[in-house]
Amino acid sequence: MGGKISQKERILDAYELLRDSTAFSQEEKEKLDSVLYVMANKFLNGKELKKVKEEMQMMPLGRMWREDGIAEGRREGLTEGLAAIIKIIRGKMQKGLSCETVAEFLEMDVSYIKKIYNLIQEQPDQTDLQIAQILLMPK
Repeated sequence: MGGKISQKERILDAYELLRDSTAFSQEEKEKLDSVLYVMANKFLNGKELKKVKEEMQMMPLGRMWREDGIAEGRREGLTEGLAAIIKIIRGKMQKGLSCETVAEFLEMDVSYIKKIYNLIQEQPDQTDLQIAQILLMPK
């Protein structure tokens, strides 16, 4: 991109025009927003890119991406945390402890521990993480 205006300014100007425009549908704005984001990643350096990303967060698609990222991070954290608990439960199960004893030890509901015991027994080849994913799947 040649000319006197910097690439950063061009991209920021395009974001501003896009944000304020009534000529595009929301879907079209989201598509154009994505194109501008790709261009920013390709043509801008660290500081310039940071400024553009800050500006982009004000756009609906930017907010949506941020919220999706936060939600995904929470899901991953929850899954990993549950996998750690399943690892403990698996260890206690292998030592021959009952569901009730493990539930009391972990201060968890006995029926939930039984559900985990059953999954471990029914699917012994599944990792703790895979069992956690099964437990957290929407029904």
